[in-house]
This record gives sequence, structure tokens and C-alpha cells, in this order.
Amino acid sequence: MAKPMLRLGGILRTALTPRNLALGVGVAGGGVAMQAAFLLNTYQPLPPPLKHIHSGVERWVEERDRDGGKVPPWVRGLVRRISERRDGAERPREGDANRGEATVASNQGWQSRPAGWGSIWRWRRGERREQKMKRIVIIGDSLVVGIGCKEAPVMPEAICGRLAELLRVDVQWRALGVDGGDVRTIHSKVLAAVDDAVHSSTPPPQPHTRGSAAHRDADQGGKVDAVIVLCGLNDLKRLWMGRTSSVFRRDLDKFLVELRAKVGDECLIVLPAIPMEETLLPEPVRTLGIYMGHLFDEQKREKAAIEALTHFIPKPAMEIWARAKAKGIIVAEDGVHPNERGYDVFGEYLADHLADIMQSPQQLAVQASTLAFEIDLPKQ
Repeated sequence: MAKPMLRLGGILRTALTPRNLALGVGVAGGGVAMQAAFLLNTYQPLPPPLKHIHSGVERWVEERDRDGGKVPPWVRGLVRRISERRDGAERPREGDANRGEATVASNQGWQSRPAGWGSIWRWRRGERREQKMKRIVIIGDSLVVGIGCKEAPVMPEAICGRLAELLRVDVQWRALGVDGGDVRTIHSKVLAAVDDAVHSSTPPPQPHTRGSAAHRDADQGGKVDAVIVLCGLNDLKRLWMGRTSSVFRRDLDKFLVELRAKVGDECLIVLPAIPMEETLLPEPVRTLGIYMGHLFDEQKREKAAIEALTHFIPKPAMEIWARAKAKGIIVAEDGVHPNERGYDVFGEYLADHLADIMQSPQQLAVQASTLAFEIDLPKQ
């Protein structure tokens, strides 16, 4: 037994030379590259959702179910529809957008809601009280457009619906997505729309107006509380063009500098990691994609660590996906994008983290200092 083992060891020492190892790694890497190139060339993109909904308001529903759990989705949808009819406003719907073009709402569509970016009135138990609305802008690639959804995008409503429950306020949102967009494409196509969102304002109509509060909201314009930026996957797909993670970081830095200039120093910028673990890509491309995606996500983490009011959200734990898969399929037909259920799980996960950030002592201190400057001082 010892002699065959010694003979095998000698063969391995002879075969595993640095030259042969390098050759083997090169052949394996070439095979993976060929597989990835084949998948990219044969990938059939899914169509966008039938309805292009780019803005909306997720209402905070005060009533809970009898067990004290979270509000069922059908209740949330019913309240939202009733509220929209009450306000006399419909969400803007645009025509089909070409792949690679920004599917963003026009400034006119953003202003069509009577409440605009201003305060709203809630009616409860015969009392009227003023409540500030949270305002969220969601920027990104096909995840924001809703590729993988059949009827309408799910991600913005999932994020902001859950956020409304956690913060106990209404949440107004606007989605600015570019299907297939990397950071450079998102930078060039959505910043103008962000500028419209920040500087547009529509004061509440007369029945919802009360003195200086409405005037103050109109003067402030559309102040945004948080911007969520979903990006990185399409930059990774361009790795063969030399778009490494360090190049991604430089592109991200340039984009965030201009984004910060538009949304202001008090707005949160959130950079989530993009999960790839549940994709149905064949091996070894799937494992390689997860590893390379981690390198791109690390650039977001490092950026958030050095920039004020910029936050990184890590990937969901595998247990979250396991619980979701136990209830049904979470990936669309292309094996890459989430379906409606997958978007809902990821969106609510992001909302949980964003709510923690917005309710942190540091952020509450920033909000308090901002509010101090908004108070009308008596005229001398």
C-alpha cells in the first residue's frame, strides 16, 4: 500500500509544476470566459412591465389586523386606491420605453398630485392633523424599471409601502430607472430628472392649506429625504471591456458627487449590495459572478464608510431567501431578475434597513437641526 502511494505522490509532484498549474488555470479561466460570453450573447431580455408607474404615494394605514401583525397587502392597496380617488390624482403612465433609455416621469407628471411634496392632512376620529410626508427617490438599473414583473414595477412600492408602516407616515416616491444601465448610463440619463424632483414643488390645494406651513413647504421645494441607488450588476457585465471594480469606483464617485450637489447635504444616499445568490445561472459562472459582484459591492461599502450621510446595505441573509422560496418561486423566467415575489422580499428588506438608518440618533439629530431652521421667526 505504501509503494502505490509513493508512486502517486511522485506523479503529482511531476505534474503539478508552476507551468502546468498556470496552464490549467488559464484553460479553466478561458472556459468560464467562453461560457459567460455565450450566456451574454444568447440572453433574451424580458420586456418591461405593462404599466410604467414612476411615482406614487404609499399611505400609512393606521389600522392593524386583529393579531397585531403588519397590514395585509390587499388592505394597503385598497387604502391607496381610495386615497388617490379622494385626491383626484392618478399616477402617471408613460408609453413603452426602449431598452437603455431612462424610464423617468416628466416634471409635469410629478407635479400632478395635489399634495405634491408638501404636507398632507389625515382625517382620523374627527380630528385634522398635519403630518410631514417622507420623500424617497429610487435610482438604478432594471431592478428599478421592474424587469421580471408582468403588470407593474414592484420594488418602489415594496420599499416605500414597508417604510410607511415602519415610520408611520405617508411616503411619496419617484423611480428613475434605466434598463441595462451601468453607472455611467444612469449618471447621464437620470440626473436631470433628479434635479426636477428636487426643485419641483406644488403647494397643497386650498382645502389642505393652513397658513405659513403651506407657504414654507412651497418655498422648500421638493426636499428629498433619501435616495436609493441600485447599481453595479451591469458594470460587472462589462468586465471584459476593462470595467473593473476600481473603474466602477471612479464612475460611482463622479456620479455621487453630482447627485449630492442636487439633493443637498442633509439627504441620505443609500447604496445597497446587489444579491446574485438566487440567480439560476449555470455553474461556474454563477459562483464567479457572486464573487466578482462582492468586489463591486465592496466599493460601495468603502465609499459609504468615508462619506457623510451615505450608507451601505449588505445583502440579505440566505435565511431570508430560503423563507421566501418556501412560499413560491422568486426568480423571473430569465433566471436573472426577480419576479414580483422576489422584488417584494428584497424591497421590504431594504426598507427595514432604511427605517433603522432614518431613526438612528445621528439622523434624528440632523432632522432636528433642519427643523430648527424651518421655524418661522417673528418679524421685528
